[in-house]
Formats: sequence, C-alpha cells, structure tokens
Amino acid sequence: SYFKLKNRVYEINKETARFFHNYLFTAGGKWALDYLLGRGLDVKTIKHFGLGCAPDTWSSLLDHLKSKGFNFYEMEQANVVTKGKNNNYYDRFRNRVMFPIIEINGKVVGFSGRRHPNEERGGKYVNTSDTPVYKKSKTLFGFNFAKGHCSNQLLIVEGNMDVVSLHQAGFENTIGTLGTAFTSEQARLIARYTNEVVLSFDSDAAGQKAATRAMEVLAGSGIKVKVLSVPDGKDPDEFIKKNGKERFEAVLEGAVNEIEYKLFKASNGIDMNTNDGRTRYLNLAAEALSGVADPIAVDLYAGRLSEQHGVSKQVLLR
Repeated sequence: SYFKLKNRVYEINKETARFFHNYLFTAGGKWALDYLLGRGLDVKTIKHFGLGCAPDTWSSLLDHLKSKGFNFYEMEQANVVTKGKNNNYYDRFRNRVMFPIIEINGKVVGFSGRRHPNEERGGKYVNTSDTPVYKKSKTLFGFNFAKGHCSNQLLIVEGNMDVVSLHQAGFENTIGTLGTAFTSEQARLIARYTNEVVLSFDSDAAGQKAATRAMEVLAGSGIKVKVLSVPDGKDPDEFIKKNGKERFEAVLEGAVNEIEYKLFKASNGIDMNTNDGRTRYLNLAAEALSGVADPIAVDLYAGRLSEQHGVSKQVLLR
C-alpha cells in the first residue's frame, strides 16, 4: 500500500542519512569533513545537522541498503538510486557533501548534495526529486530546528551552507529555500510560526528576482517582510566570518521593508546628479509607491521623497 511505501521511504532516508554521516568520519570522507571544517563549521554543528559524505562509487549506498533488506523499487521511490539504461541501478549521490533535508516533524525526507570543490562537472547541488514523502514546494531547510526560535522573526537565506553557519553563529531562526522559487505553501507554513520574515538572497540578478518573488508571495499571507542587504554583496556566512555576529546583528536591525527595497531598486544605475536622472528615478519611485496598499506608508514615503528631491508631494501622490 501507499502508506507502507511511505514508511519504507522514511526508513530508507533515515538509513541513508546515517550511512553518509558515518562515511564522513572515515578516510574516504575526509575531503568532505575538511571542506566543512574549512568553511568554519565545528564537529558539534556537523553532527547536529547530520551532515555527511557520499562515496565516490556507483553502488556503496545501494549495497548497504540491500543488506538492510530494502529492494530496488523502494530505493528508487526514495530517489537515492537511479535506474540506468540497461535496467541496472546506481547511487544517485556520488562524491558529494551531503545535507539531509529534515521535515518540521524531525523525519528525514530527502537530501541535498554539494559537489566536490575540485569537481567541475555536474550541478553544484543535486537535490532529491519529489517522492512519496518529499515535496520541495512545501519543504524548507532547517525549519525543524528554527521552528522553536522564530516567533519574533524568521531569517530566510538561499544556501544550505548559510543556514548551517548561521545556526552555529547563534542565529537559530534561519531557514533555507533549497534552490527553488518560493511557494504559497511555504508561506502558509511560515505564517504558522512567525509574523516577520527577513529575506537575505544573493545580490546577483537571480537572487534579486527570487527576493522580489518571495516578497510578493509572503505579502499575500499577511506576514511582515523585510529585505536584508549584506554589505559588499557577501552572503551572511562570509560576512559573519569576517566581521563577527554583532555586526551581522546590526545589519539585521537595519533590514529594509518592502517599500524601501523597491525604492532602492528603482535607483539602480541612475545618476541622481542630473535632472534627467532624478526625473526618471521619481517616476519609477511613484510607480513603486502606486503598488503599495497602505495609504499611510505611501503618504510617509512620498513626503520623504519630496524633501530629498525638492519636488512637491502632491505631484508624487498624483
């Protein structure tokens, strides 16, 4: 039955997570352990998140799971093995640093594998596809730990590595999006645990697009949203290593709301020292404000723009 299959997949995931975690502390997994320690993680954090390493072989995990009584169909359903051309099966994750993806209820539902730092081939991350127990549109990395620490504020970042580093630095209210576009299902889940979200996405175009999308989705579920702009375009992990957690706390305090973020984006690449530039910016700013539902906020920001740029507030509001 489907119910029985789901249970088998959960068991395979648990066994697989244990297998990768144990392998991390062997000679074969030393490169991955060195990588994680080199990124500033300590062994306590590595164990807390159950991080691991996938061997550089075609069937180590498969043989291990077979010895535990699981069959190929079940392994394939769990998406830990893949069926090849001649109906032969092989391990899906090979030579990767492994991050188990854990549901909010504490069960392992999937994996995210980061390629070997010297490896050029294959995607940087390989993630479990949807399975009977895993729906990536509903899952968030690290939420099983963050759920007890986020009633005031939840920090959402892009990379798994960022989540783990931030938890170690004491920001246990951090979760990650597992490299997918933000969904309304994730927003509904988040709304049950917090009333304010701070987004910290990459400063490149893709990251900014993802932030804008997440903002729109979250705004629909009535959560207060802010956007974090980490100085020098660094990710939070790098920033904390360089400047310490107190400085990062200050950056968090200064996270801007949705309107400020839109106004900041409107000014991108515009020279404010020319009349032409200022006109262009004010038109874009007015357009950004026109999409804001809160009339008090609109009035406030129109007033601020009017003072900064010497143009009448009435003109802007109109």
